[in-house]
Formats: sequence, C-alpha cells, structure tokens
Amino acid sequence: MLNHNRPEAYLVPAAHYERLVTCLKDLEDTKLVRERADGPFVEVELDDL
Repeated sequence: MLNHNRPEAYLVPAAHYERLVTCLKDLEDTKLVRERADGPFVEVELDDL
C-alpha cells in the first residue's frame, strides 16, 4: 500500500506472516541462549524440580 507514492504497508498471506513471526521468535530465543551460554549456572537435582 502506498501513501503519497511511498510504501506505507505490505500485504502478505497469513501463512507467510506466521512463518515470519516464528522465525523472529527463533532468532530472539537464539540470542538469549547465546547470551546465557557462559553462565552462571545453578546445579540442581531432578528430584528437586
């Protein structure tokens, strides 16, 4: 969609938009994992969970 001959919005199929959102969430999760990869860690027993 154009506004004064400039792109204002993009229309994409719902399935494509959902894939984009999933990819963005995966990228955010990957960033978080990398930030936390060096710890600190807390050791726990499975029975304690």
